[in-house]
Amino acid sequence: MESSFWQIKTDTTRYQSGGAALVAANRDQLFDKWYWCTHRGRPDRLDAASGLSCDDLNGPAAPFFGTLPGFLSKTREEILAINPNDGRKFAVLSNAEQKTRITRTGFDLSNRFRLHPRLNMTLSADYQRERLSEESRITNSEDLLNLRGLLTGMTYLAGPRGGKRREWGTNLVFDWQATDRLKISAGLRYHNFSARDTALAAGRARRDPLYQAGGEGSNSYYDGLYAPYWQLAGEEEAASWDRVQAARQAYSAAALAGDPDADDKRRIYYDLENAHLERFDYPFYSGTPYRRTNVAEYADEQGNVGYYGINAVLYRVVPVFVPFRNGKLDSRAFDAAYGKIDFSEQVQDPQGRHGRFNRYLFKIGNTFGLGPCTNPHRGCTPERGTRITDLASDNRYPEDIGGPEPGKIRRNYTEEQRWAQPETIKAHAWAPTIAVSYDLTDNQRLFARYAQATRFPSIYEVGSIYSDINHISTPTAPRFELRPEKSRSFEVGYSFDFSPYWSKLRTGNIRLTYYRNSIKNLIETTDYFRITQYDRKNTAGLELQTRFDAGSVFASLGGSYRLKQEICDRDTTVDFDPFGNMGLPGCIEGGYGSTRGFQAFQPKYSLNFDLGTRLLGERLELGLRGIYHSRLDNRQYNELIRKGLSLVVQSSGARYHWRPSLIIDAYGNYAVNRNFDVKFSVGNLTNRYYLDPMSNVPTPGPGRTVTLGIKGKF
Repeated sequence: MESSFWQIKTDTTRYQSGGAALVAANRDQLFDKWYWCTHRGRPDRLDAASGLSCDDLNGPAAPFFGTLPGFLSKTREEILAINPNDGRKFAVLSNAEQKTRITRTGFDLSNRFRLHPRLNMTLSADYQRERLSEESRITNSEDLLNLRGLLTGMTYLAGPRGGKRREWGTNLVFDWQATDRLKISAGLRYHNFSARDTALAAGRARRDPLYQAGGEGSNSYYDGLYAPYWQLAGEEEAASWDRVQAARQAYSAAALAGDPDADDKRRIYYDLENAHLERFDYPFYSGTPYRRTNVAEYADEQGNVGYYGINAVLYRVVPVFVPFRNGKLDSRAFDAAYGKIDFSEQVQDPQGRHGRFNRYLFKIGNTFGLGPCTNPHRGCTPERGTRITDLASDNRYPEDIGGPEPGKIRRNYTEEQRWAQPETIKAHAWAPTIAVSYDLTDNQRLFARYAQATRFPSIYEVGSIYSDINHISTPTAPRFELRPEKSRSFEVGYSFDFSPYWSKLRTGNIRLTYYRNSIKNLIETTDYFRITQYDRKNTAGLELQTRFDAGSVFASLGGSYRLKQEICDRDTTVDFDPFGNMGLPGCIEGGYGSTRGFQAFQPKYSLNFDLGTRLLGERLELGLRGIYHSRLDNRQYNELIRKGLSLVVQSSGARYHWRPSLIIDAYGNYAVNRNFDVKFSVGNLTNRYYLDPMSNVPTPGPGRTVTLGIKGKF
């Protein structure tokens, strides 16, 4: 049985909140103006821009300019005495200071039971609580527009973080030696989690405008995208509307000609129109008793709209509303509406007209009544590499739903939404594992393993779902469903111990493994580094590891060949290529343009090796270590750019490129005696200029670095 109780407390003070390094808490304007005129011989920029001179500031009208008559003749001490630094109101402050306090407390229990000579059971439990609090200094500098305070104020909107998190779990594992060569291990884990954003809860409880929904000054949000399409009207509806249009034309002609029957024809026209609107259930304008007539339009074979004639057929609006979920369009609603719609479908000679007409038309980004389609044979669906949410109008409101005009639907925050308390996020999960190994011989083994695992959101991720760029631009709907990540991993491999075949070998083995992993509900970043979730991340590859140690000589070699590394998300695909016209794949290698995976895309293959020798009775060890990786594989990236879809992968800047590189380190250890060792190393022996593929920033790796150290035991 093993048990442990632990606590980790971290108190840090950093100077990276985003504000200016040093600022004055408040400005002493009298001293500043005195200093400019007496030491620099001119007024400061603001006074100069207002057309003031030092004589103006020193003259009889000085009080109007925030100074005193004759103040320029005073000494420095006299000026400082006029407005003393009471309460350190002019103190110089560190405006980038950020304090973080984290406390983690938990315990672990584990007990192994021997149920049978060939069967063991391990039962374990773990528990941990975490609390986070941060402080960021905000300075009201009282300068023009409070520019210094604004910088840290904007940082404050993305923090400071504060939260509490609890997680506990239990594990049950059975290890069964089924035969002398077959071993099976199977287990099950249950774990439970809860977390809450306490900083947001406290801020909204005290009605702090910085913590209101959408941030200070935000009154509205985008609830979703209204994206209607047009469907060919039925024969009866089209014939009825033709009669309405004929009556309208007859009335118009009579009215223009001054025909005494014009009033009768007007009455016939309105009666026919009202009967048509009611019979075919045309929607009402919001808040009125009048039905819409703009939800039906004529269009020709090329998508030209608005002309009633022999070469045009009638279309009827089909309303579709796609809400925002987790800051993205909800593809579930989009697919439910559009999943079975084929915009390339055409109908021959409908409604008594001659020709081939689209059954469906879609004209977001180009109002239905404007111009021909660029792709009439695909129902006017967009062919540009632009987000559908960017094509749509920004100023549509709930009353526009049901009409012909697409756009993002803007709603005003209710008071309840504005100060809504963040919910406690709760989740639990079961995660099974099974591993099987079979010894082909005493030196050869086959093995396979399948495992599920769940990662619950970290305390920082919980505190990030409401604190993002929404504070600066119009936010999306104030709802976020942060779900735990769930992974499924599978690996199968072969290992061979070849040390018995050479008597001089202390160890010698080789291992080859194939792996395939998938993470569902991947927590990642989107544009402007906001927290979001993507559908899944898939990885697969081959790994080789081998080593031998003959005492005086030793070496190892490892290699990784990555078959797949991609992020998939249907919501993002719908936004950039809703109808598949651009050929955007559902999965992007590395990830979308603003994700960490995109910037840290791994090379197709990499190698690492270690080669060394032991001398002087093995007191001296000398060796070389090397890492090689291939160049960046950008084929899909380049193809997306060729298709005009570069925005998908460039929303936060282009991916970092690197060339293949081989980095070699030399090292040595010398044991002076039992208690003292001397160590030295030369990193990057060839002084290679390279970019580390694991880096999220385009900073080159360190050049040649020499290190010397002494290790002693007392």
